[in-house]
Amino acid sequence: MSADVAPAKINDNDVESGTIYVLRSKSTRPEIAAIKDLYKIGFTVTSVESRIANAKNEPTYLCADVEVVATWKVYNVKSSTFEALIHKLFASVLLQVTVDGHRPKEWFIVPFRAVEEAVNAVISGKSIEYNPQLQHIVYL
Repeated sequence: MSADVAPAKINDNDVESGTIYVLRSKSTRPEIAAIKDLYKIGFTVTSVESRIANAKNEPTYLCADVEVVATWKVYNVKSSTFEALIHKLFASVLLQVTVDGHRPKEWFIVPFRAVEEAVNAVISGKSIEYNPQLQHIVYL
């Protein structure tokens, strides 16, 4: 899945900020492979392909290859702000694991439909929270 998140009409004042991506791990480690709805949510200003090229050697990617589940090109969004909002939103379902002495901070145990809804809501400026018991986005 791929989408552009942009103003109704892109004009000269709009600036492409980068790409929001959602990844799935291809880890064969039993404690990772057994987790349903495990996704890495991140933001890059480079291509997603170049960002994940060395995934199997990086603790950030759980030292495993990854599959791109979804990407969104975004405009006029400050990457650090967006990423902080999404990570705070899903903090209660952050994967707690140590890989090669590192604790990856961008992997969440959350249904993809909730990730997709959250990304679109944050970009649209809507106030939301995530209910981990119901596994739903709640609009405030």
